[in-house]
Amino acid sequence: MKPLSRLLATALLVAIVCACGRHEAPPPNIVLVSVDTLRGDALRAYDPAAQPLPAIDALAARSARFTNALSAAAWTLPSHASLLTGVYPHRHGAIHRDATLARGVPTLAGLLARRGYETVAFTDGGFLDTSYGFGRGFMRYDDRLSRGVPPLPDIPNSGKASPEGTSDLFARADAFLAQRRSDAPLFLFVHTYAVHDYYKAHSWATPPPGAPTAPDATHNLACLVGEAQCTAREWEALAGYYRAELRRIDGAVGRLLAATRAALDDRPTYIVLLSDHGEGLDPVAGATHHGGALRRDLLAVPLLVSGPGVEPAAIATPVSLVDVAPTLVALAGAEGASFDGRSLAPLLSGGMGGRLASLALAGRTLQAEEHYYWWRGGRRRAARDVASRAISVGVLHGDWWYTRAPHRELAERLPIASSGRTAAPPLPVLRRAAKPLLRAAAVETEPHAESAELEATLTALGYAGGGGGGEP
Repeated sequence: MKPLSRLLATALLVAIVCACGRHEAPPPNIVLVSVDTLRGDALRAYDPAAQPLPAIDALAARSARFTNALSAAAWTLPSHASLLTGVYPHRHGAIHRDATLARGVPTLAGLLARRGYETVAFTDGGFLDTSYGFGRGFMRYDDRLSRGVPPLPDIPNSGKASPEGTSDLFARADAFLAQRRSDAPLFLFVHTYAVHDYYKAHSWATPPPGAPTAPDATHNLACLVGEAQCTAREWEALAGYYRAELRRIDGAVGRLLAATRAALDDRPTYIVLLSDHGEGLDPVAGATHHGGALRRDLLAVPLLVSGPGVEPAAIATPVSLVDVAPTLVALAGAEGASFDGRSLAPLLSGGMGGRLASLALAGRTLQAEEHYYWWRGGRRRAARDVASRAISVGVLHGDWWYTRAPHRELAERLPIASSGRTAAPPLPVLRRAAKPLLRAAAVETEPHAESAELEATLTALGYAGGGGGGEP
């Protein structure tokens, strides 16, 4: 044997012996919290002028904070499907109200279950209903309309929505943690529409100055989707109700984190807090509500990750919600899948490794898709017949976020440092980057059967009707 070959063989033998002598660290717990419709700049970690939210602010202070995190879609169904599969909408197929998650796409919960995780979810239902396929891989998937899910003790209405229309979602999750006795690592997914419902002007939200004495939820929603006109004072009131819902949810998040610490102190735990999309409250700029528009400010979401070995810091590297699943799979030591996203785990520890990982991720082209909603004349509409190809797309190329929609395009620069900056957007380059996405056909999925109960839930969330908007 040649000396070099002998040396390599010896090094390999030593590596094998050392690996056999090491004990694999137990998988960490993972708690993933999705606050639907939470804008990134609604948190002080992203905008120092934002209102204080003690629990979330404290979590952010001990987290890696991704300051350029973007959603893959601008409404709940396709965005959460991308979050929980790590692939873009055209690959998972849940692109419109009448489609389900493609069966061939692996889910985050399924991958972690094969690693030995206890997989549990508490959601507010709606587009997170089990009928869309989100329950795959979860041992307990507890949503508003779940069938066969055993009730938890001491929870009003056995964990269903209260008569006032409010959710005791966090109470369900807290009760589960308090009574949990399993020794398996836990993957807990919690999703809430509490902030999404701000326009309902709930009784607990003190009316902001100038708000109507008798708020009309139907009128508020009509203003958001462009079917009615709101005065400037009414828009200020809507922003005030939005902030009020954030204050309320902050208390619930604080209680969940306390319950997590009490129940999961047996092993390291990662906490991830994020949103599926933002919210537009700026009619002057033409950004209202969500769905249909792929503007950067409507796709910019908070992404906070805390846990063992995580260096609290702001990370400017552009990332996507499709990166979350591969990141959590990597942290769990689980088997991966054919993700569109990339693991962000190397970025979490900072140092030289984090800087090298940031450089490796910096040149990616991120994207977003819209197949169902579209805007015309300041009104949001839903397509009657959904084509397999996207109505509009957004791509990140360099530090430019480019949106291509019917009859219009928009180029916006991300607030990140880059070389070769130009005064004007390189539109020919951006158009070429978007073209393959416009041509990508969505995978076919099984049709979604919508129950009367689910239709009522979606209507209450502001998604009335299944279409009727014509074509763009």
